Amino acid sequence: MRVYLIIDLLPPRVCRRPKVTTVVMVEQLESHGKHHLTTFISLPRELRQQILFYTFYDAHLADLNHNYEIGQSPVLETPNMSTWAHDLASTHPVISVDVQFVADKWNIITINGWKEFCHTKMVQSVMEACERVTKMFRLQDEEDERAYLSWECAVEAGTEEVSTGLDGWIAFVNGE
Repeated sequence: MRVYLIIDLLPPRVCRRPKVTTVVMVEQLESHGKHHLTTFISLPRELRQQILFYTFYDAHLADLNHNYEIGQSPVLETPNMSTWAHDLASTHPVISVDVQFVADKWNIITINGWKEFCHTKMVQSVMEACERVTKMFRLQDEEDERAYLSWECAVEAGTEEVSTGLDGWIAFVNGE
């Protein structure tokens, strides 16, 4: 066990004497010995929770997609996050409290991010629909241009009589 002196210095604009605090800290190597490796369980709780927090990301996205597919409702379902939390909590009793804390944080993020997620998905679907309509118009324009050019060639060759109006166009398209 080692004793460390920690001196708390405030910024220079504050005129106060430095405060000396004595803190007793146990080094991790001494408690584990030289031959023991650090395990996930032996990590500080904050680190364990941060690592567990990152493991929920895929389940979070899957739940957002699941809720978006079933339609917007006032209650958000989180089946993937619940399953993931249950699986993690059942691995070891020490981390079950950490898992519950992290799952609660993710539920808050899910609720807060739901409107933004729906807006993003809606914008994406509108953009995709606009692209599909634009493509349909472009294909229709190309088809109309080809039909007009073939009609124009037929008129120039004298195989088709020139008529104005819709009746002539329909007759040409129908091959009459």
